This record gives sequence, C-alpha cells and structure tokens, in this order.
Amino acid sequence: LFVNLGAGKSKEWFISEKILTKSKKILAEWVKAFFDDEAYVPIKRRCIEVNSVNRNGLLQIKSILSSLGIQSKVRGPYWYKQFFIYRLCIDSKNIENYAKMIGFSSTKKRKRLRSLLK
Repeated sequence: LFVNLGAGKSKEWFISEKILTKSKKILAEWVKAFFDDEAYVPIKRRCIEVNSVNRNGLLQIKSILSSLGIQSKVRGPYWYKQFFIYRLCIDSKNIENYAKMIGFSSTKKRKRLRSLLK
C-alpha cells in the first residue's frame, strides 16, 4: 500500500497521483505529516527547511505548496555527509501562509513557528 502511494528509498520516494489529485485539505495534511517528520525550523534564518537527496520529491512538494498559495524554493545540490542534498525553503515572507494553510502537529515545531511569526 505504501509503495503504491510513493513510499520508497531516500532517492526514490514520490507523491502518488492518488494523493496529488485529492482536495487541498488532503494535500495540506500530507505536507503537515511530512514536515512534522522532515522539516527544520531554524529561528535565526527565519524559514522552514526540508533537506533531501530526492530533488524530484522536493519539487513535487514545492508544487503542492504553490497550489496552496505558499511559495518556496528548491536549492542545491549541496555536499553533506557524503551525499548531495537539496533543500526546500519557505522563506519569512511565506511563513504566515504556511501557518494558516498547514502548520505543524509537532509541539516543538509549533512553538518555533509561533516564534517566527512574532
């Protein structure tokens, strides 16, 4: 079931059409679950970041975010711990949209997000 929905190894995961064609609410929940696990909220840089070796997966997330009115950028590659990684960034101008449309379930990340919004 998970493989059919896109689960896979780090470089191979993708977001299935079964998810991509769902409502904005479902897409927002998918992003929330993914970001609860994978995102980093650095207070000093005032952004939300996700690092991955999978550029195509990040580009799919960027597309979902855009459909929800949240602009982001995918940058890289960067050399990190013997791998090339890519970074999806939601900058300070789009954090409020992220908070309204998606947010976090993680208590720690919710607190960091509130700090960024102040």
